[in-house]
Amino acid sequence: MKELTKLFTVAVGITILSTFMMNRSFAAPFPIESEDQNQVVGVRLNDFKKYAKTHIPKLQEMIELMEANPERFFSVPYVELHGMFFRDYPQINGSIITLEIDAMIAHKEYFKLFTDIGWDREIHLSELELEEKALRFRDVSFQRVTITYDSASGTLNPTSTLNASIDLKDTEFEVNVAMVDRRVLMTDKNSDLRFIFPTGVGSVDNKTEYNDVRLLTPIYKNSFLDKKRAIYARSKPKYFLGKPFIRITTKEDPSKGHTAIGFHIDQNNGRLVRGFVSHGCLRLRGVDLYMMYDIVRFGTPQRISVNTRYRIESDQADHPYPRKDSSYSALKKYDKLKNGVYYRRCKFCRDKLMKTEWMGSPKLGSLIEQMIDTDDNGERPDGFYLWRLDSNGNRVNMNGQKTDKYGFPIDKKGRRIEADDPEALDNSL
Repeated sequence: MKELTKLFTVAVGITILSTFMMNRSFAAPFPIESEDQNQVVGVRLNDFKKYAKTHIPKLQEMIELMEANPERFFSVPYVELHGMFFRDYPQINGSIITLEIDAMIAHKEYFKLFTDIGWDREIHLSELELEEKALRFRDVSFQRVTITYDSASGTLNPTSTLNASIDLKDTEFEVNVAMVDRRVLMTDKNSDLRFIFPTGVGSVDNKTEYNDVRLLTPIYKNSFLDKKRAIYARSKPKYFLGKPFIRITTKEDPSKGHTAIGFHIDQNNGRLVRGFVSHGCLRLRGVDLYMMYDIVRFGTPQRISVNTRYRIESDQADHPYPRKDSSYSALKKYDKLKNGVYYRRCKFCRDKLMKTEWMGSPKLGSLIEQMIDTDDNGERPDGFYLWRLDSNGNRVNMNGQKTDKYGFPIDKKGRRIEADDPEALDNSL
């Protein structure tokens, strides 16, 4: 009897162990190619399918099915499906594939009268808002779903499980830009929502007074994307193509922290150049730009934080969209004014032009290595005058002459010597 009991115990143990191993195999990560390892979480499913080296069987069919029948997978009425992103690595068990997805859905468009809001008239309105004499709002949420399907099946018959729904009003996003890597990280402080976008950044500038290398996109720390500076459809100058323009502001009061730099549409006939291409602004694809606009404009916080850096060593998450490293745009010409102060201006917007030219790639690697993130020394607010901090903490130009916060020379009484005011000249790019 004791021997039978032992045999029964061993048999039960083997059964439990087998079940455990089967469950372990179900949780096995999908084999991701090494070059794609940090280019999964936060990336759109269709971007991964198009640009990554890793092939996930029938992923394209799955994407098309979800886009064509979103009501089958998401629990809210929808107006727009902003996109579906990997929340975690795909899982595989034989031919069964499991996807963990975060989807952003905009729905329930409605309006509130100007008189009921209390926002000042500086806010940029769409034509529809002007016509309705009301501000346009949308309810936006993030749906977390688990999708499972059999890649060996002739017809996809996926199962969908809704795990959570996160309302945009419960989020507090922040934006961090790694300019050398040309990536934008949008992360929520209140959850683990994260989205990664490719971007085009400022041209290379190796003609600084300090003999160092910078980008024409300024370094912004602890700055903001404010509702009142998010334009839904900017058409002037014409290269904004009637698409959103989301301006960076440096102070909580956007009227006092106005800059000429912002996020806007790419300018390459609908195909983003992920390179060093602009005169200061950050270029995004349309799908990413509209998503960022909705988060800024319709989220609960009046503003979200934004920071630009040359590198972000603490977060290596990337995007598989190809970078342009074969050539780059570089500063070619700038005006030199009195007292040795350099004046850089947008080549499209004003009479005094900032010129750039396309260069070959052999020097790009060495130029990137010379880019050093700093606090204030040598930063160019909005691409205007150069300035730095002296040993006493005063802003001075290259000749040691005191300047104001925009780099304009000032006299002993603090009065600006130059007549033009760069804050009034919007050279956004």
